[in-house]
Order: sequence, then structure tokens, then C-alpha cells
Amino acid sequence: MQALDHQVRRNAPINKAMGLGRVPWPAARLLRKLDRYRLLGGAISIVGTHALYAYERMAGGHFASGHVATQDIDLLYDRRDRLRFFAPDMREEGLQGILREVDSSFQLLTPRSYQAVNDAGFLVDLIMPLPRQPALAAPGRIGTGPDDMTAAEIEGLSWLQSSPHLQQTAIDEKGFPVPIDVPDPRAFALHKLWVSERADRDPMKARRDAAQARAVAWLVLRHLPHLRFDDDALSALPQTLRARAQGLVALAREDGMADGTDW
Repeated sequence: MQALDHQVRRNAPINKAMGLGRVPWPAARLLRKLDRYRLLGGAISIVGTHALYAYERMAGGHFASGHVATQDIDLLYDRRDRLRFFAPDMREEGLQGILREVDSSFQLLTPRSYQAVNDAGFLVDLIMPLPRQPALAAPGRIGTGPDDMTAAEIEGLSWLQSSPHLQQTAIDEKGFPVPIDVPDPRAFALHKLWVSERADRDPMKARRDAAQARAVAWLVLRHLPHLRFDDDALSALPQTLRARAQGLVALAREDGMADGTDW
């Protein structure tokens, strides 16, 4: 293990110098901590903008900075995996305890909030799908204590949770490896398209959602052609949304051709 750690530390400056470091340091620290507690890829996966770093690694390139610029990270909580592998000494404090291990300045915005923020303004959102049977649903907290973060229930997230997931090792901005678990990029793109068209979505966020949907669809089309949008693996998504894939790909192709780039 010491030899491996030495190799990682020796390679970090090289990765940084080569421009491979992408994941912001606060997010990278949190992701490694979640992985250490065996939550990443089980109870927790990454959705939202930070998922793009995993898709970059799949394709071997970089998205434009406008697509990945963010000061928050979205953690998708699968309450079905609650406490399955969680360390006993962290069960009560839960995610709030993990955040404070990463940075002691993390505080909930309000009691039992789904959001926590540190002194630098980095925001962590804990979200989960709407339950099919609310009366039988497990609590929306990772820890057993009542003061832990409580996940916000959001429509449409069940599609991402039930779609295939993949694991990638990205590189943080200091050159160190970072594990990420994310939904299939095709599911991500179609879900972002759906979110961008919701009437209750903030117009500025909706424009960014649509741009990310097209960017990820272009990545799949150009660099991951083995991932087809008509694949039965995407059956967790509504058929009406899957039927939009052809139109999304056409828009993505137009964007890619107009930019003159692969992204």
C-alpha cells in the first residue's frame, strides 16, 4: 500500500501539469470520503454537473468550462441501501458527520435541511426520488440521528436511480484520483432534457440543463457509439422521454458541428 500511495503522490503533479485535473478539490475530498465509508455506488451516486467529470473520463476529453462550472454537488440518495455498509461509529451523525470530517465548517442551512454549505460557499445537496408508497418509505436520512441531513424528494429521480450506473476514476484539480459513481450518460442526457422543459424550472438553470443534455448526447454520439439511445437498458425512463432521443441527438449534432469540436 505504501508503494501505491507513493506512486499516486508522484503522479499527481504530472497529472496536474498535463491538465488532467478536473474535479474541484472540495468535491474530490467528499467523494473519497464517501467511498471510504462504502456509501459511493450504494447509498449515494452523483448526479448534476459533477457527473460530467465521469463522462469526460469515459470519452477521454474535456467539456467546455461553461458546462462544468458549479459551486455545488448533488448526491442522489438510495434509501434502499440505508446503513447496509455504513460504519457503526458514523451511523448516528450520518452524512452531516462525514461532511464535517471533510471540512469542519460545513453547516446545514436549516435544521434537518437537505443542503449543507461550508465557509467557502460550497453547497452539498442530498436528494432522492419520490417514494411510490410514502407511508412505507424509509427515512430520507443516511444516519440514525434526527439532526442529520434529510434528503429532498424530487420527481423524476427514480429514472436515474433505476437506470444502469457506472463507476469511473476521475482526476481532481491537484492531480489525485477520485472515484465517481454516476447514472448512464444517456439517461443523464434525457433526464436533463426533461428537467429543462419543466414549467417550474428557473429559466437560467433550464438553459444550462438543455445545454448539458445536448453536450452529453454529443459525447455519446461522437465518442461512445456503442451506447445506443434505443437500448432496452434505458427502460427505466418513460417511453415518451426515450422517444425524444432522436431529436436530442439531432440538436447535439448541430451543436457539435457548429462548434467545430468533438464536444
